[in-house]
Order: sequence, then C-alpha cells, then structure tokens
Amino acid sequence: MAQPKQKTNRKKIKSTKKQQKERFQLFGLFGLALVALFMAIGFAAYTQTLNINGTANVGASVWSVKWDASSFADPQSKTASHNVTDSTVTATCNNLDITATANSTCYFYIDAQNTGTYDAKLSTITISGPTAAQQKYTVVNVYDDANTPLEFAYSTNTAHAGLSPVTAVTIGTTKDVSSENVTLSKNTSKEFCIEIDLFQPDNASDLPSASQSITVSIALKWDQV
Repeated sequence: MAQPKQKTNRKKIKSTKKQQKERFQLFGLFGLALVALFMAIGFAAYTQTLNINGTANVGASVWSVKWDASSFADPQSKTASHNVTDSTVTATCNNLDITATANSTCYFYIDAQNTGTYDAKLSTITISGPTAAQQKYTVVNVYDDANTPLEFAYSTNTAHAGLSPVTAVTIGTTKDVSSENVTLSKNTSKEFCIEIDLFQPDNASDLPSASQSITVSIALKWDQV
C-alpha cells in the first residue's frame, strides 16, 4: 500500500531561507566592517609614518641685485667724489672743458652684482644730474661691459654725432630698456662703464664760459627672469 505524500511545509522553508539571507547579510556587513577597520588602521599607520619620518628641506630664496660700491674705478682720476647705494651710483666729474679735447670726457666703471638666487634682467634705466644748461652740450653714455657697443645714450640733443642710431632720451626720465636683453645671472656680476661726453652745442651762445663740474646719477631697475 503506497505511503501518502507528505505535504511540503512551505512556510517553514520560507522562514529558513529568510534566516539564511539574514545571516549572509550579517556576515557581509561584518566583512565590510573588518575591511573598513583594516583600511583605517593602515591609513593611520601610513599617516603616522609620514608625520614621524618625513623630512623636507626648503632653501631660502633671496632677491639681491645692487651696485657693488667696492668695484668703483676711475682710471682718469677725474671724479671729485662719488656715492654708491644699492640702487644708485652718483659721481661728480671736475674740470670738464668743451674746448679742450683731453678734458671733454670723463668715465668710470662700476659693477652690478647679483648675490641672490634668481637670474635678473635689466628693466629700466634712469640718468639724472646735469643741469638744463649742461644738457645742451652733454651726453651720458652707459656701456654694458667695457668693450661692447654703445647701448644707452642720454642727451637732449638728438643731432649729436655720437648718437648713431639716435637713441637720445631726456635726462631725468626713465627709459624701458628690457628689449636690450641685458641679463645678470645669479651669483655673478657685470661691469658697466658710465661716460660723460661734451660736444659742441647747436647754438654757440650755449657754450659754457668756464670748465664744468658735472654730476650724474645712474639708477638701474632689475626684474626677475
């Protein structure tokens, strides 16, 4: 005689599956919690290692471009006096005589010095000093190094033969000379020659009646390259 089939307890099976699902979810959450814990420990250890053992040395940056007072040289012994600050050099030339060739020029040398940590480029130049009357027969030339061609000339007389090509600039004004590309590398110096020349003025009445003492001041402005 065949045994009667037992009825499946669907309610019990459903309950068992639900419990298994909940256990899986619980294990999953527990596993994620463990992973997060290990990550937190690892990150903390990594950060701690950086804080304790990490070392960084940053050197000081210095901007220092100036005239070098100790380098001033007057090979003609014509400068009666001179004064040098970081940004400006001033010198007075005595007994300049427009009628005597030997005494119509005065020049001196001085170094611009870069003791900083950046390369520098000459930005502007300003020359002042000669009086309005003296400007009618005076030109101030600035040479970058002793033997290079004329780079900057300051005069109020654009017809002066020495200005070729004419680069005359009114004395006392600031001229942008960045296009000349005069550079000064860090930890180097560059010699400049400043020359005062007298020439025949346009009008004879502007000739000085006696030898002259002419004072010039030269200020250079440098920018970081």
